[in-house]
Amino acid sequence: MENFSTLSFRKMQLEDVFTFRNWGRHDSILFLEYNFLEEREKDIIDWYKWKSNRAFSEYYVVLLEERIIGYLSLKNINYFLKRGELGIVLDPSYINRGLGKKILKLFLDYLKKRKFKKIILFAASYNDRAIRVYKSLGFKEKYKFLMRFTNGDYDEENPDFKNHSSSFKIIFKRTFNYAIKMELDLERDWWDMFLLEKNKYDLGETSLENIFINDFMPGANGEFVKVYILGYKFARENREDITNEKLADYLGILESDVNRAWEYWQKMGIVEIDNEKVKFINLKELYINNVYNLKEKKKKEKGYSEIVENPTYANLLTRAEFLMREPIAPMKKIDIINWITSYNMPADLIEEAFFYTTEIKGIYNISYVEQVVRNWSKDNIRTMEDVEKSYIEHDLKYYRYKKVMRYIGVDKKFSQADFNIINSWFDEFNFSKDLILAACNRTSKISKPNVGYVDAILRKWKELNINSLEEIEEKDQKKKKRKPTAFHNFKQITDKYSEDELFDVAMRKQREGFKKLGVDYGTDGKDK
Repeated sequence: MENFSTLSFRKMQLEDVFTFRNWGRHDSILFLEYNFLEEREKDIIDWYKWKSNRAFSEYYVVLLEERIIGYLSLKNINYFLKRGELGIVLDPSYINRGLGKKILKLFLDYLKKRKFKKIILFAASYNDRAIRVYKSLGFKEKYKFLMRFTNGDYDEENPDFKNHSSSFKIIFKRTFNYAIKMELDLERDWWDMFLLEKNKYDLGETSLENIFINDFMPGANGEFVKVYILGYKFARENREDITNEKLADYLGILESDVNRAWEYWQKMGIVEIDNEKVKFINLKELYINNVYNLKEKKKKEKGYSEIVENPTYANLLTRAEFLMREPIAPMKKIDIINWITSYNMPADLIEEAFFYTTEIKGIYNISYVEQVVRNWSKDNIRTMEDVEKSYIEHDLKYYRYKKVMRYIGVDKKFSQADFNIINSWFDEFNFSKDLILAACNRTSKISKPNVGYVDAILRKWKELNINSLEEIEEKDQKKKKRKPTAFHNFKQITDKYSEDELFDVAMRKQREGFKKLGVDYGTDGKDK
């Protein structure tokens, strides 16, 4: 644990997060996103899992004596280039006390000792107090950019907006604010007073075959590439103390991700695994001896140009961009397609993960989508039926919605109105699934099936007090009567026949006509 007077920090644990709900609240609309809103135990656990399972990230709690007053994050860490993205959140009850600058100095000293070279952060341009602190610590502005303001719409009558009007911009009736990217060079702009830093750099080098760089690296998951390179480095150094657990700690990822990486590279044919020992294949030798043929024995990973030419992949990426409400970078698209092999997950289930994450959860984060896919893979969920079973366990209301929409053949963007209507059939009307599906069956009579049509049927059944399939025939039997016109004010010959009898007569006449044409129409047993 690092100390600075009575301030300290340590790695975040689940029990720490439960104390966050006792924090104060920001009243200003500008800082509402910093309020910790999770109250229920399940929500707090989900929040912790989301943070702790995030790849290339570290989270720490800030303590004032023994009280937790905030947390620090280091995200998007590049352990080779020694870079990371810094974030800090403090209990609103402890702001304006100079604690933010002290804890940041303490944390930056810690990162300097870990040989980090560059630290970046992002700050809203209206957050004057934070920007002053960052600049006093040596951070320099790199550039400004616009981002969506998520705390509400711009209100010129609100003093918070009025005093920072230059920080906001309205585009197509949506509110955006300027944000600033700031950067600190820990090697050049940060030093410890009166301390002599020891030189313990790893000045060696690791030679890596171009075959790997050209043919294997571009199409592989980024985490898998890092596992391969770091493992290859340790193998050349004859390090016998390295385990998958240590690799995971070094890279800041899960040990299960390291195991998946080795399985992937073994499948690609460039490593062999025996008794948990990893042997790296000499790619040059394999090429020279004609033992390894990339086109025949390796399932080639697709480059970006090949991905967009594949209709299945192109459709998945188009849907993903539509659901994320923004373009996805080419390399990130390649990562998404590689989920198919990395997690053994069909493309339609990955699309479902995007839909569930964005439309139901309201989270527009590709890392969170990958977490959903990873969890499904871990639970051996490989089909839509498996997904539905998972929804029954964890999200019954969404399962109902998906079941009904698929049953009536409607595939459209998620509708909160339809979602509420469908669940009202179960929760308010107390109808059984079988009864609801029976109403859905009646949409086959209309050209454009929709939830409103089914809702009208069920509301009528509610009025008729229909509670079972048997009661439908009894209470909702419609007798079709022909409305007479001016040309039908006389008794019809067919009036004495029922509809079933008229149908039998028509079918008999049709068969007779086919027989005259020499066509064997067949029989259903009624016309013998």
